[in-house]
Amino acid sequence: KIPSTFPHLKSYLECYTSPLLEELRAEMSSSLESISTVPSVRISRIEEKKDRYEISVASDCQVAKPCNHPECMLSVGDIIVLSDVKPGHISDITRNGRPYRVAFVTDGGDEDDDSPPAKYAIIASGKIDAADGGCQDGKSASLFAACLLNIVTYIRIWRCLDYEAAVRRNQGLIQKMVQYQ
Repeated sequence: KIPSTFPHLKSYLECYTSPLLEELRAEMSSSLESISTVPSVRISRIEEKKDRYEISVASDCQVAKPCNHPECMLSVGDIIVLSDVKPGHISDITRNGRPYRVAFVTDGGDEDDDSPPAKYAIIASGKIDAADGGCQDGKSASLFAACLLNIVTYIRIWRCLDYEAAVRRNQGLIQKMVQYQ
């Protein structure tokens, strides 16, 4: 059926990209609407590196044994919102022109350790002022990270939909599937 419906393998794979992006957008939108219930942590330290930031989760979120509370952990692949308030509603993030950033967790945690991971590398949607040691009224600025969703599965699916990579991985199987000669 594939050869009669789609003229090329590339068009077959491309027909899945828009639904995948819509699914990702819908999940992120749903998480933003219910931001008061998503896991969040207080950031104790943030440091700007070359093309990313390193953050540390506050010690009050770390325990001596494995953490059973999802709000105490971040994972590689998480999309987070960084804000100076722990959000109870989406309007808390944007109220009064408050700065916030969306970020992607690229690395972090020690998976061999029994304690929850505390340090992470992130890529942010823009400059994070708190990394400059920003202060208000002589106090160090607080920073919170609310975890919206994890996109590891979306990334894996996206890679499968890459035509050039699909052909390189297993051209014989691809050709047999679509019955092209």
